Amino acid sequence: MNTFAVVRSILREEGLDLSPEGEAFIANSMTNKIRIGGGKAVLIAEREATGELDLFAHLRVLRQSEATQRYFMASRSDARVQPVNVPARNPWSKEDRNLTQQMLLENTQPELAKRLKAEAKQNGAGDPSNPFSLAGWNLTKQMQMQRADPELAAHMEANANV
Repeated sequence: MNTFAVVRSILREEGLDLSPEGEAFIANSMTNKIRIGGGKAVLIAEREATGELDLFAHLRVLRQSEATQRYFMASRSDARVQPVNVPARNPWSKEDRNLTQQMLLENTQPELAKRLKAEAKQNGAGDPSNPFSLAGWNLTKQMQMQRADPELAAHMEANANV
């Protein structure tokens, strides 16, 4: 299996490519350590408890790390790609609400997530601490609140500006 082809295929889906330094990094760290199984590419890790890492998730972590983001660059075939570390949209805004992106940012870039939540609140997406507002949307917390204190839940929902 061609390690570079697998990695480039995953990166192309994100509009990215490897820099020359990234090619050297991949050659040193991933050659002969990738396998395809269960419909996805996995990296066989020597030190991980499970022995395998989802390659897509591993590349995302590398792209978002300040120490290794230099290994990636915008794809030459698509000059419109945004810089690697900056989201094109605010997943907490009314227009671009995206729960998946919210969770990814919370887990990978908590400071950026905090800033985007504040921007969304300022632009009318509601209070991030209110699980009924767009900025703080959380079905689990909504259900817990409705069971524990239905009056508070009704009040919070009415003030969510959804």
